[in-house]
Amino acid sequence: MNTNKGNTWIVVLVVVVLALGAWWLYGRSQGVSTTPTENSEGTTTSATGKVYFSVTDAAADMGSVTAIDMTVSKVEMHSATDGWVTISTEPRTYSLLDLKAKAQSQLAASSDVKAETYDQVRVMVDSVTVTTKDGKKSTAMVPSGELKLMSQVVVTSGASTSVNLDFLADASLHTTGNGSYIFAPVVKVE
Repeated sequence: MNTNKGNTWIVVLVVVVLALGAWWLYGRSQGVSTTPTENSEGTTTSATGKVYFSVTDAAADMGSVTAIDMTVSKVEMHSATDGWVTISTEPRTYSLLDLKAKAQSQLAASSDVKAETYDQVRVMVDSVTVTTKDGKKSTAMVPSGELKLMSQVVVTSGASTSVNLDFLADASLHTTGNGSYIFAPVVKVE
């Protein structure tokens, strides 16, 4: 009777070892890295993936407005484990109506970041210049200068992730009673 119990434990142990081995091999075949790696300097690093941000505009006709140039100084993503992670601090200017007319996106930022799920995107808008048909340029007031988007960005180890920020200029630009402009960004995240 003791022999049967001993054989049963051996069978259970073999099944557990085989199941763990199969799970480990499946994870490796999917390219999933769950353990830190060691770089050439002998220090441990976490798995990373590439993230790309771009800007476009799919707005409707703006009437007398011929150009809206928006300058962005910083792009960040929020990680539950690491807080705010900076993607770019290089100021870039985007001609939103030109992007719309050409149906194009323009690269805003790219960076290698820790592979995980990020729960927010933050964009710092420094300035917005509005040009009208008569050539007059006006600086639009940007209420906070900081745009937070509650959007999930999943960065996978060894892969690239793209985030397109579609600024809807017609919904973002408002005229005040004295003819000045307020730019309160309305953005679709794709």
